[in-house]
Amino acid sequence: MRRGLGVILAAVLAATLLTGWSPGWPGGEPDAPRDVRRPASKTVDVGVFLTAGRGDASTVQAAIDAAEPGQTVVFPEGVYQLDRPIRFRSGRNYTAAEGAEVVLRGSGDKGVTLGHEELRDVTISGLQFDNVRLELTAEEDSEAIVDVTLRDCTFRNGPVGSEWGVAHVLLRHTVGVTVDGCEFLRDSEHPGRGVVSDSSRLTVVKDSWFGTTADLDPSVQDGWFRTAINFWGHDLSTGQGNDEVVVDGNVWRRTPGIGSPAGCEFCQDHGLYAWGSRRLSIVGNRADGWDASPAGGSMKLRNQHDTFVVGNRMRSSGIYTYVYASQNMPEVFRRVSIRDNSIDMLGATGCRHYCGVTYWRDAEILGQQGVPESDVFIGGNAFVDGGLISVSTDRAAAFCVQGNSAAALISHLGNVQTSDCPPAPEWEEPFAGVQRGDFDGDGREDFVQLVRDDGEDPYWRAHLSAGNGVQIEEWPAQVGGAQLAAQLGVQVGDFDGDGRDDLAWAGACRDQGNCWRVALAGDDGFAPPRPWARLGPVTAETSRFGVQVGDFDGDARDDLLFRGACGSPGEPCWRMLSSDGESFHATSWGDAVAWTSESDVYGLFVADFSGDGRDDVAYRGACGDAGEPCFRVHVSGDDGFEVSSWGDAFWPAADGTTAHFGISVGDIDGDGDADLGYRGRCGDGESQWRYHVSDGTAFTAACSTRAKLPPPD
Repeated sequence: MRRGLGVILAAVLAATLLTGWSPGWPGGEPDAPRDVRRPASKTVDVGVFLTAGRGDASTVQAAIDAAEPGQTVVFPEGVYQLDRPIRFRSGRNYTAAEGAEVVLRGSGDKGVTLGHEELRDVTISGLQFDNVRLELTAEEDSEAIVDVTLRDCTFRNGPVGSEWGVAHVLLRHTVGVTVDGCEFLRDSEHPGRGVVSDSSRLTVVKDSWFGTTADLDPSVQDGWFRTAINFWGHDLSTGQGNDEVVVDGNVWRRTPGIGSPAGCEFCQDHGLYAWGSRRLSIVGNRADGWDASPAGGSMKLRNQHDTFVVGNRMRSSGIYTYVYASQNMPEVFRRVSIRDNSIDMLGATGCRHYCGVTYWRDAEILGQQGVPESDVFIGGNAFVDGGLISVSTDRAAAFCVQGNSAAALISHLGNVQTSDCPPAPEWEEPFAGVQRGDFDGDGREDFVQLVRDDGEDPYWRAHLSAGNGVQIEEWPAQVGGAQLAAQLGVQVGDFDGDGRDDLAWAGACRDQGNCWRVALAGDDGFAPPRPWARLGPVTAETSRFGVQVGDFDGDARDDLLFRGACGSPGEPCWRMLSSDGESFHATSWGDAVAWTSESDVYGLFVADFSGDGRDDVAYRGACGDAGEPCFRVHVSGDDGFEVSSWGDAFWPAADGTTAHFGISVGDIDGDGDADLGYRGRCGDGESQWRYHVSDGTAFTAACSTRAKLPPPD
């Protein structure tokens, strides 16, 4: 089951769950005796506590205090003026009423800080925090703040601190805090930071927006950020810092041209800035607006180990990495993989620090904490327009740099390895980031992250959507035989047709060479993975366009599809692995591809464009005898693809925005035919959302000022 469908189903079911509550308190007034014959309500309505003479903060707090563990505090639509902090309580959920716009607005220039030293098992969803910041700060090793989820919330403005240093959300010594689908917006009067995590574990920041909303307004008026995301803090005596952290699927943008105002040296301090962390995964994010100066950069990684930067898109600046002499962080850069990212320097030349991927080590570091650098892999990165790779260390041999298109390599103090680099080093994390899907079969999107604690067996930390909250579970993880997963990806789909999404990956199998393994989802997590099919012949196009998941034969079970080779001559083909619920069966699904440069820029789109219940493949390609640009669609039939042109009318943004943010897939008009959408041009060339709406046989262009589809994976 693909991500877009999961999001739609989650929204529908969430709405259904909330329609069951009605204003009022069981038995009448809050202090009335409860009717024991009626089941306890699952919700507490804040509106019931609104009384004359009671301020909004007191009203909200009264509702929170009245809620029992397991209940949800529901906020009716309105603006709640907070003249003092409120305190959430553990074991409850807090949400806006269905379809309601709920704003918690802090009073005064300094706003309101919601500080908590203890909070457990809480989900806060759908609330807007205006001039309100959240601080979750526990004592070291106390585990007093555990499993808190902020979902679909908005944080806007807030107090202005020195050097723009105040964050919307501050985490310190927390365990398992998740920021999911939230917006962080700062205008010119309220600059600052987004999320700051200090010495915390199991933090996830995913599918969130910094400086923008899903509409991707090109002016980026709310992008006055010093940094979007920070990870800092490390105790050398205990080795503890930020650990097992995931940053996946986010967008962080900075208002163009604002730089650092005079007298404010650190008001620009990198898009994502991490130091002293371990097992940090930065996957599938998009960043732009931070410049290529020493204070800018889309990412800065300092004194890191076990860090994986995979599949991100950066524009206007790249990645700055180094080891800094310090007495409060490890002086090492070990087991770091920077692979398969896209960096667009917009033609900039002469930049020194963030002009692609840069590494250097402080000359004062001579190995007091052991070998400073080891196992650094920089590979498969695409440089769109300008940029270089720079390595400055006397241990250049610890770096393996290969397969970075259109990038010059400068090694200042020795030779780096530039050939025969393995496709994925043995220490690589093929499961970096999160895997999204409906893993418990309730029709709502969940996600899992792989956790590898030192000395312990790995496990899946499952975040399961449950009504107005999130249920966190630990599932055993058997993830062996994943030697090719970093190269070919981890695939999510319902391969056995039971309504629950499963995982598939490629690697070595006993007596079969390389094969596809599938771990089926069940009542208690994933079953041990087992071989489902031989890998089969792969080609350069396999890695070039990736492995796709979809139901291409219409049997309600997901299949795998990739560009490979078929037949005894090994002819190029669409290699389709059809699922029968217990294994994959390989067959040729035809060929007839006609690539152009746009095919690589925008990739493949898999969805049911024809509305017949079978998934198809579309891409920017060439059509007709003259090879005219087109949307080339391969429509699934009984035994393969039928190919045709579905028109053109493609009008991307002139500045590369369309390529940077990608093209989304979904059904915007609800007719059962999948459509395409992207931030492009309409009318006289103004920036709008441009949609290619399917009628089952062709696309028709339409425009809107709003985003109507989920962002691309």
